[in-house]
Amino acid sequence: MILLYKHDIQDLVDDVAHTLTFREYKYKKLVGVVIMKGAFMFAADLVRKWDIAVDLDFIHVQRGYSIGAPGTPKMLTVYEFKPKTSYILIDVIAEKGTTFEYVKSFIPDKAEVVTCSLIVKGNLYTPTVFGKRLNTPKHLQGYGMGPRRDLSWVEDV
Repeated sequence: MILLYKHDIQDLVDDVAHTLTFREYKYKKLVGVVIMKGAFMFAADLVRKWDIAVDLDFIHVQRGYSIGAPGTPKMLTVYEFKPKTSYILIDVIAEKGTTFEYVKSFIPDKAEVVTCSLIVKGNLYTPTVFGKRLNTPKHLQGYGMGPRRDLSWVEDV
């Protein structure tokens, strides 16, 4: 398991927020769509640091490994994506991009879509904006929402 310390995570959140603030998004009205549950804490930290106008909505997407069909996510929230809107999809960890691509399939062609994650695992997918890429086969646990919040069993890395 890879362990990122609180100050490391906050530095990454700062980098992502800074990137989003000073790109072309600064002058657009964005709708942030947080992919629940894992991205909730990341989104909360991110929004506090943004210097851009954003509305937040939340959707629940069940990951493929949760429904017994690897790589096949399932939308559990009914959400109406509108054309001519700028969306930023927020997830904490992106690996293959399956969840992002699945959610994007519900978004009308005339909408602008930005993908954002704190961590990218491996080289299979690159979100529009991300904090850090980790090339590791080890398990990555999103912060704050995982089943094992007591990490006393993890060795320091």
